[in-house]
Formats: sequence, structure tokens, C-alpha cells
Amino acid sequence: MRQKKLLRLFITMSTSFVLLTVFTPEELTATTRVVDPNKSGGCLTSDSPPCYTTIGAAITAADTATGDDIFVEPGTYQENLSLSKNISIQGRETARTIISGGGSGTILTVSGVNSITIYNFTFIDAAVGISVSNSTNVDIINNVFNLGKSLGTAVNITDVPSSTEIINNTFYENYIAILATADITIKNNILDNNATALSPGTRDMGLITFNLFNANTDNGPSDTDLQSTTNILNQSPLFVDTATRDFHVEEGSPVIAAGDGSEDIGAYGGASADTIPFPVSILSAVDSSVGPPPYQITVSWSENLSHLVTHTTTPGGYNVHYSENRSGAPYDTPIDALTATSEVLTGLTAASAPAAPVIDVARTEYANGTIKVYWSSVLNATGYKVYYRNIDAVPAPPELSDDVMNVTEHAITGLINGDNYEIEVTAYTQNTYYIAVTAYDSSGLTLEPGVQHESDYSIEETVDIGPVAEGLRSNTETEYPEAIVPHPNLPNEGCFIATAAYGYYSAPQVQALRDFRDQYLLPNTPGKAFVNWYYTYGPIAARFINEHPWLKPAVRVGLLPAVGVSTFMTRTTMPAKMAVVIFTVLALFFIVQRRLHRKLSQH
Repeated sequence: MRQKKLLRLFITMSTSFVLLTVFTPEELTATTRVVDPNKSGGCLTSDSPPCYTTIGAAITAADTATGDDIFVEPGTYQENLSLSKNISIQGRETARTIISGGGSGTILTVSGVNSITIYNFTFIDAAVGISVSNSTNVDIINNVFNLGKSLGTAVNITDVPSSTEIINNTFYENYIAILATADITIKNNILDNNATALSPGTRDMGLITFNLFNANTDNGPSDTDLQSTTNILNQSPLFVDTATRDFHVEEGSPVIAAGDGSEDIGAYGGASADTIPFPVSILSAVDSSVGPPPYQITVSWSENLSHLVTHTTTPGGYNVHYSENRSGAPYDTPIDALTATSEVLTGLTAASAPAAPVIDVARTEYANGTIKVYWSSVLNATGYKVYYRNIDAVPAPPELSDDVMNVTEHAITGLINGDNYEIEVTAYTQNTYYIAVTAYDSSGLTLEPGVQHESDYSIEETVDIGPVAEGLRSNTETEYPEAIVPHPNLPNEGCFIATAAYGYYSAPQVQALRDFRDQYLLPNTPGKAFVNWYYTYGPIAARFINEHPWLKPAVRVGLLPAVGVSTFMTRTTMPAKMAVVIFTVLALFFIVQRRLHRKLSQH
């Protein structure tokens, strides 16, 4: 009895657990949706995390209920976006994650939301950068707005309560930097070279604090009002380079540690600022070897003038990355150049000669004055040379060569029809070094270039080192070109039955028959007579076959014995031919003997 009660209890508890597992709602989990049209291997929504090629597609897919956020990789996105979901949108790198309006319209329209953050973007070329209406708790943080001084309003705020905040942004050369009908928090921003900084000018100055106003045609509020709330007036922020939209600031800038909480003012200050330095440019990369080997390359690059890189007491520096004979990240060897803007890469080596390629004789094609050859690829080869010489001409002409670069096929043209040519191929290589430079700062731990505290790679430069190393020659192929005279009703095809049946002159079956003609028919009088007869009547048969394509399979079947014999006679070695002949003779002898034996036994 006790065992039955325990069994019933176990069944009851197990059933309850299963029901709870099945019917309990799953916990809602936020999803980070990545925008990366240049993702290696392709960008798919089925990826983990899901990937999208446009910001608009990611916004459409985002789920407000789960609190999704959107993370945008560097690139220039020309989009006009509408947002009515409570989500966050973040760029990877402010300076290089750019959203353009294409010269008109509104880039991002926000309406009917109650919690949203937009940060780490650069907005350019539009009538309006961000338009916000009928929304609460909108945070616009760590962005750059550069719409054009005669064109755009960077941020347009209407029907929005004071819960909206514009913090740590940089506004440069806009028609109006901030247009707001309500009093909102405007803090730690740089407003430089705008036609109008704030509009309207009359507002609650207690919400406008720790900003820098410089070179604006009209600041909006009076200088007296602005100075009363810890704003900085009429001092250049010392941007690194506005032409390239590098709005990091140089050492000595008045915005450094001048914001609320001693943060930097502008797009690169505050807890949400991206920490990626602006990429540098390689100025030169040259072979500077003296009496090689060994070899060396001297690399120089532009200086990153951000105060986080050039800091007097805790400077950052530069890493030089390079690989031998392989382009792109990750590179094989990084060198810390510290604060220098040049570096000598030493101990470099020249290339070793590659192996010999192999000409694929079976694939060789022929045409009027042309022989096309194919060969195997060779490991580490950076190019190939095709050597050829006419062995029938008298006097013998010099050998010629074609440098065909890094391909494994080549059509040799300008040849004499009917003359035999010896053809050989070599592979060559030369060590090429692929070089890129990154800048890093000393304000935190670097992970990998373009993620945090280290810039993305510069544009890659290449330098060839040492002499070109050419390998041994391939096997020798001896072939000759010949004219393919098209029949009037067979354009671009030779007038042979086999060509008509197989569809093209370079078909291997056609080439086998051609080689048999050259090697076994043309050298003797009966063979030549047969060839002349075939050239007289072959075009007629070929035209008939092409006019009746349904005949081609039957003709191919009929040609199989001739193709088989021709392939055997032209593609096998002499020992193989002898072995088959001996086997055939013995087989015939055995068959004749058996028949004679049967006849004798019957009598």
C-alpha cells in the first residue's frame, strides 16, 4: 500500500512539472540586431545575432516588448528612417558610422516613443538630422551633426517634455544646431560654426550647462545668460580635422575635462562615448634595403592628433601590422612603434623558387594561328610565364615568352598554321608584404583594432621584396595551330562531322581524331587520300547534322569506335600499345585455334 501511494505521488509531481514546463510563458529576451552590409561571409537575418544590411530593416524587425537594441557597424548609410519603437540605436564608431540624408529630407523621425537612446553616429547632408515629436525620455548622446551651414537643422524637438536630453554631442556647420519648442536638457555639447546654435533663444538656462559655444553666427541665448550656467564661450575646441570629420580634440583644447563630472565636452566625452581613435593614413612604405639580404621596409604614417593619443604624460602610440604574401586582417606580425610615426621592418626574406607546373595536354585547344594551353596551379606562385618556339622554321627563331600573370590558362596567338611549336610553362613568385597601421590610446585596454582604444586598420599598402624567383619549366608540349575554315551554313564551327556531332572544335573527342589524323594518316599516301576525300564530303555531312540536331546523339554513338581507337593510339605509351597488340594477337590466335579444334573434332 505504501509503495502505491509513493508511486501515485511521483506520478502527480512528474505530471505537474511537465505541465508547468509546457505552459509557463517563456521569458522575453532582448535581441541585439546588427547592421553590417560589409560583413565577411554575408549578412543574414538568420545569423546569431541577426544581421541586416540597412538600419531601416533592423528597425522594422526590432521588438519593443523585448527591449531590442540595434548596433550599427561603420559605413555610410543613406536612409530616411522612422522610429516609433522603444529601442536603442548605437553606432560602433561615431566618426565612421555615418547616416546621410542625401542632401534633403529628415534622416531620423522619432514619434510616439517613451524611451529611446540614439548615440555614436555622424549625421550629414539633410534638411533635418533628428526630428522628435510626441515622445518622452529621448536621449541623444555622443553624436556628431554636420548637415551644412546653409542647409539643415541638426535636432528638431517639438511637443516633447523636459525628460528629453541632448548630451555630449558635437554640432558643426549646421543652419540650426538645436531647435526646441520646450525646455530640455542641453549639456556637455560643442556648438561650433553654426548659423544658429539654439532656437528659440529664450529658455530655461538652468538646463543649458557645460556647453562650448564658438564661432556661431547666433548663439541664441545672450552671452551673459550662457556664461551664467558654466558654458564656455568663444574658444576654439581644437578639432583634429574637420575636413575628414575627425572631431576628436587636440591636446590643449578647452573642452578637455571641462564638462559636468569633469568629463570631456563634445561627442567624445562621457560614459557612452566610443573609445576608438580615428584611423591614420600610411604616407609611404618603401623597400629601404641596403646590400640585401636581409631586406627591410620603411613605413611612415600620418600622426593621430587626438589628445588621448598624444597625451604628454600618458601617451598612446601606433602598431604596425604586416603579413608576408597575404592581404588583410588579421596580420601575422604586429610591432609597437610607440609614439613614432615611422618604423623599419627588418629581417624580411626574398622568395624561394616555386615548383614546376604541369601542362594538361588533354585540354589543349587549337584555332587559326592560336594554341591555348592549360596547366596546374602552383603553391605560392604569384604569376606564370609561357615559353614557346617554332621548331619547324629555318633558321630557328628565338624563343618567345608571355607573362600571363596569375592565371592557369593562356592563348598563344600570332602563330604560323601548320608549324610545330614547343611550349613550356614556369611559375614565379616574389615576396609581397602587406602593411597596415593602427593608432591606440592609453585610456583603457585594447581588444582588437576598431573595437576599443585602438583604431581600425589604415588602408593597406604593399611592398615587393627581393628578386622574382622563377621555378623550373613544366613538361614540354609540341603542338601546331591550324585554320578552322567555317562552312557557310556552320558559322564559327569547323566543317567536320565530329565537330558537328560534339558541338565544338575543342571537344576532347574531336582533338583525339585530329591527333590520329596528324600522326597516322597524313604521314602516308593512303592516309592523305582519305583525308582529302573527307575534306571534300565532310562539310556536307556536317551541315546536314547541324540542320538536324536530333541526329547528333546517334552520330556520337557511331563515332565511339573511331574515337576510342584514336584516343588509344594518341594518348597511350608505346609499351601500352605493344601490350594491347600482343594481347589482341594472342586472343585472335586462341579464337582461331578453338574453331579449328571444333571443326576437327566434328570430323
